[in-house]
Amino acid sequence: MSGAAASHRPLPRAQYWIPACFGFAVLMLGYVALLLFWEFGANPVGVPGLFHYRDATWGDGLLLPFLAAFLVTLIRRLNPTSRKWPTWIAGVAGAGAGGLLIFTWWADPHPSPNWTLPAPHDFTAPGKWHAAFLVAASAFFAAAWVELFRRIRASEVGEAAEILASPVTAQGSGVFRIWEFCRGCVWLSDVARL
Repeated sequence: MSGAAASHRPLPRAQYWIPACFGFAVLMLGYVALLLFWEFGANPVGVPGLFHYRDATWGDGLLLPFLAAFLVTLIRRLNPTSRKWPTWIAGVAGAGAGGLLIFTWWADPHPSPNWTLPAPHDFTAPGKWHAAFLVAASAFFAAAWVELFRRIRASEVGEAAEILASPVTAQGSGVFRIWEFCRGCVWLSDVARL
């Protein structure tokens, strides 16, 4: 076993539950919560609903939970860095960006109505939940990406290369390549309808 291979912290199967819990939390707080609102709530009539948006069903329901689990897995495999403030700043910036996006939806005098924002300046209960989730998820993913990049940068070249060439990384990047391809196809079909 090489020095680089021996220096990184292995991730035994028993510790996969922590990344799985992060993925499960993103799934439950994002997609499952909206699904419960959709199934058991009073939804506005005549506006697009939950299943109208592919991003909501595939992104919130499958890809964001996988991304959370993969990021936490990779972060846990690399040694921590001494300073945490850049990660905290990234989390605050992510929350701010998510909050700004929500504000632009709310402030728009002529938004595209949907089941979470049926009229200008009027979020429904699922809309308020989704807004809070978007801000929290933006903070988490911004902080997680910065923490991963910081740990990669602070690690030895062989250690980072080995971890980034692992099956976990290959599975994670494969899922998102497929997602980006599908999003591109959806965008092209939307453009063709114009």
